[in-house]
Amino acid sequence: SSSSSSSSAGFLPWSKAVVVPDLTSFGSGTARQGQFGAKDFKLFLTDEFASSASDSSSPAKKTVSAWHDVPLLADSEAAAAATAAASSSPGAVLLNLVVEIPMHTTAKLEVNKGLESNPLTQDLNKNGSPRYYQYGSPFFNYGMLPRTWEDPSECEEALGELGDVVKACGDDDPLDVMEVGFGPLPMGAVVAVKVLGSLELIDEGEVDYKIVALRVDDADAWRVHDMASLEVAKPGTASRLADWLTKYKTAEGKGLNALAEGGVPQGPEGAMTVVAACHARWFALAVERTAANPKKHFLGFAQGTAAQATPASPIPLSALLPSSSSASSSASSLVPSSPFADGGAGGAAAVSSSSPLNPGGFSACMALCRSLVGDDSMRQECVTSCIGKYGRRRLLRQGEASKEPQGL
Repeated sequence: SSSSSSSSAGFLPWSKAVVVPDLTSFGSGTARQGQFGAKDFKLFLTDEFASSASDSSSPAKKTVSAWHDVPLLADSEAAAAATAAASSSPGAVLLNLVVEIPMHTTAKLEVNKGLESNPLTQDLNKNGSPRYYQYGSPFFNYGMLPRTWEDPSECEEALGELGDVVKACGDDDPLDVMEVGFGPLPMGAVVAVKVLGSLELIDEGEVDYKIVALRVDDADAWRVHDMASLEVAKPGTASRLADWLTKYKTAEGKGLNALAEGGVPQGPEGAMTVVAACHARWFALAVERTAANPKKHFLGFAQGTAAQATPASPIPLSALLPSSSSASSSASSLVPSSPFADGGAGGAAAVSSSSPLNPGGFSACMALCRSLVGDDSMRQECVTSCIGKYGRRRLLRQGEASKEPQGL
């Protein structure tokens, strides 16, 4: 676009923010220090992070760790409100998202693992300047799941985009979340979300899972339960997420990232398996203190505050999976269950004769689904088949991995 149109939108052509953000858009129960976008900016969560009141300019109460004190599971009140207001995925388990980068915000902020109380701080380039996303304005809210950790000592083999086997290790961060609801969420907010699926990014030799989620009070929450129904309600979202993840660093002069498994997303149950594994690794790091911590991450818990008590044991996978009433529908996003899956005439499987690991095949399959003329159920059936067809090798690999004692 022209420089004049970019300026009128408040962004330079490379999408670095040049406008002062709304300083009332911080989450309730937060306290800030320094100037937003500057090196000294810090946004702390306080023991009132679950409160509906918002006054981030007032003196901080007792600070709590966004990483360690915020529980992974959303509270029962949030779950009840979601069910009543949106009929949102009966039986789905809701998790807490800590919002780091609101939608359309280009300043790169993240939970600082080394500072006391793990505040949100401005990420810096290697030359010490504040880092901004340059690959356009993010169309999603970005954040992390508290009480999770991708252990760098845990490595796994994954199938690359061309079918090659690549070895990648954890990126030493909490699990990232891409929330695809309508409009920006406040920075520092703790928001109840339901998990739709996940993508596995291979970034410079590190595995960096991206959990795809939707806030429970979103207008589409009643009909979006997994990656297939997301494609029906918000066509093209999965492709846009994949495009962002693979290309966003190219604007910084770096090469393309890779998505494992040909960019085929996991469904809710596969994503929750990743969450459970990373929660257990966080527990070993922060509670049991048995995991290595060479970078000296801050691992303290708040004392004498309204924060949740230190957990006695990690949350088991069984507690993160949906109840039987919704598990079957969630699992369907990974299992071929329609006539399209067998490659009948005009079906999704007939779109491409390429390898199941070829991202072009999966993308072409999804494109066909978006072009179908008919009701939403037909398109969702098609999308479900695409994910099932191109995710078969993933399921086989997961079945083999489940026999190994180390899990993921």
